[in-house]
Amino acid sequence: MGERTSISNLPPYREMTLRAIEDDAVFETFRIEAELASIYEVVGDSDFLQGFVQNHLDVIGITHPDLLKQIEVAALNELCGSAPVFPTEYGVELSAATARYFKYLADLLYLFKSLAGFDIIEVGGAYGGFSSLVMNTKQAPRSYTIFDLPEVNQLAARYHDRLGVTGVTYKTSNDIAAVEAVSCDLFISTHAISELTRPLQIFYIDKIVRHAKHGYILYNHFFETGRKQNFDIMTVEEFASFIPGARLLTSQPLVIQTDSHHPSTLIFW
Repeated sequence: MGERTSISNLPPYREMTLRAIEDDAVFETFRIEAELASIYEVVGDSDFLQGFVQNHLDVIGITHPDLLKQIEVAALNELCGSAPVFPTEYGVELSAATARYFKYLADLLYLFKSLAGFDIIEVGGAYGGFSSLVMNTKQAPRSYTIFDLPEVNQLAARYHDRLGVTGVTYKTSNDIAAVEAVSCDLFISTHAISELTRPLQIFYIDKIVRHAKHGYILYNHFFETGRKQNFDIMTVEEFASFIPGARLLTSQPLVIQTDSHHPSTLIFW
C-alpha cells in the first residue's frame, strides 16, 4: 500500500478505510470500528466523553457564542458512522469528535472573523467531519480542498455525499508534486501534519503552508513518539520557524489540553 508517511498510516487503518468505502454495513459504523476510531474519534468512557462535549461547548460560548445558534448543523455530522453521542443543553446530541470539530470552527471565526469567500486547504481531512461542518454553516468558504491518502479521500467523499455536502475537492500530495506553489486564504491541519515524516512536512511547507495568507495548525507533540519508531518529525518550534509571522499558543480557550502525554500547540498566522 505504499511507503508509510505518517505515524497513523498503518495497514489496518488503510484496510479498514477501504472496507468502509466498499461495504455499506461497515460504512454505517465506521466511526466505532477500532482501527478507525483510534484515529478519528475521541477515546474514553462515557463520563469522560460527556464532559469532553460539554467542555468544548462551554469554550465555544466564550470564543464565539453566536455559533451555538447553528448547533443543528453540527448534529448533521452524526447522521452516519454510529459514533456515540451525548445530550446537550441545546436540544441536540453530539459525539465528542463533532464537538471538537465545532470548537475548531469557533476558533477560526474567533481568529479570522469570517470564512466567507475563503479558499481553504486542509491537510489530513480524515473522513470529512470538519470540512462538513465548515461547508454547512453560514458564510461558508468559496472552496475547500482536502489533501489526504487516496482511500481516505474516498471515504470523505462518501461521507460528504451522505450528508449532502458539496464544494469539496479531494487531492493527494502527488497532485501538486510538479507545481511550484499553491496559494490559499487559509491553511488548516488539526493533528495531522504534525504526524507526517519530515520530507512530507517540508513538501507541504514549500508547496502550500508558506504561501497561505492565514493558517490554523494544531500540532501534536508526536515527534518523540515518532523518533522511537525511526520517524523523523519536526518539533513544533522548528515547523513554525518556516512560517513568517507564525504565533504559538498552548492555553485555553483556543487550545484545550486533553492528553498530558501528547500536548498540542496551536500555530496560527
